[in-house]
Amino acid sequence: EARRRLTAIGRPAVPALIEAMGSWDNKTWKNAMKVLFAMGDSVRPDLVRAVDSDQLYVRIHARKLLGDLGQPLDDTDLAAALLPGLGGENALDRASAAEALGRLKLDSAIPSLRGMLMEQDPDVTRAAALALADLDDTESVPGLRRALAGAPYLETRRDLAKSLALLGDTSGIPLLIEGLDHEDDLLRESFFEALFTVTRLHMGYDPLAPRPQRLEAISRLSAYWATQGSADKLRRPWPPSQRTHARAWSLVQKLGDDESPGADAERTRELVGLRSDAVPALLLGLKYPVGFASRRALVLACLQEIGSKDAAPFVAAALRDPVVGVASWACQALARIGDPATLPALHYYHDRLLSQRAAGTLPSSVGHPDLIIAQSAATRLVLGDQSARPELVSFLLSEDQSTRQTAHGALTSVYEERHGYDPAGPVDVRRAAARRWQTGGTP
Repeated sequence: EARRRLTAIGRPAVPALIEAMGSWDNKTWKNAMKVLFAMGDSVRPDLVRAVDSDQLYVRIHARKLLGDLGQPLDDTDLAAALLPGLGGENALDRASAAEALGRLKLDSAIPSLRGMLMEQDPDVTRAAALALADLDDTESVPGLRRALAGAPYLETRRDLAKSLALLGDTSGIPLLIEGLDHEDDLLRESFFEALFTVTRLHMGYDPLAPRPQRLEAISRLSAYWATQGSADKLRRPWPPSQRTHARAWSLVQKLGDDESPGADAERTRELVGLRSDAVPALLLGLKYPVGFASRRALVLACLQEIGSKDAAPFVAAALRDPVVGVASWACQALARIGDPATLPALHYYHDRLLSQRAAGTLPSSVGHPDLIIAQSAATRLVLGDQSARPELVSFLLSEDQSTRQTAHGALTSVYEERHGYDPAGPVDVRRAAARRWQTGGTP
């Protein structure tokens, strides 16, 4: 309500909002920034002036907002406002200025940014490196390599390696792969996200899976990169605009709130309409704890409709969700996404379902026990796992019609045969047709 009223007040509220960006209270400065961002281009001159504030965090947050708002590449006023920050006494000034200049694609910053790669402060070094990558400055590659060789902190080396890869240089990829076995969960996750961003390779790796599973995937990644890794395997993702991302994230945060009938349907419709631009926000939604079951399920439903391979390893990680219904949504989304590299995770998920059925612990909310297992086998078959075929053929004789339909649908989609089988037909006709499936068509 406060944000709404401040937005309605408009420009008279801007000075107080800018002052609030320097607050010690996280909620205060974050909400002030949200209001200023919502006001849009009209506040850009005020933010340019705020860059000269005597309050450190007003300066930092003003630069962040200028980067969020964006601007044409040749804006001399923005360059004039931001370039002095690269020589600021405070390291946070230098880092935030570098980040903003990179995001705004202001090429005039390139010479200064190159000189900042060997700074002692790790935040400055990483900000300069990522800014040079944003500016597509391939001539900075030798300097980035030297910085990588001398960087004392693992997090700095990670970001230098990522920047090199974004500029088409592979020298940091082995370091990113090595970081996948770090003992710290969050660091492993950050190394994987960096590696996947620049290569789209995952080979079934999940940073939060049990270590034996992680080591299997790391082995596959290492072997692949050692034999086939090259610059042409690198990629440069195209992120959505900050405004689009902010809208998508606001929708994701409200999924499952149930404050009005039909609200979630409208939100998911808008998110799916954004297509790939919604994927980064949806993947953030998967970081909600497993207790947010309804929100995670709705996120997975959106990712299923969008079908982007950029979501594949993160959707596969949701197969480990302790809420079986949520894991089932992940399984169905993977069938649509169509990435065979998720098959290892699907095998672990399938084994989990079989164990739970044997123990009688599959929840009744997921329907007939045969159905959820058939869905898992169907996804494996669609992704190329021929070992799922016999199990699906056996489900043609299930007592549950939905299970029979799922199994038959997967088989016919892959083999383009029906063998006279009708999931809703008489039991003796179904049995005869199932025998033809078992024998490959022979009566």
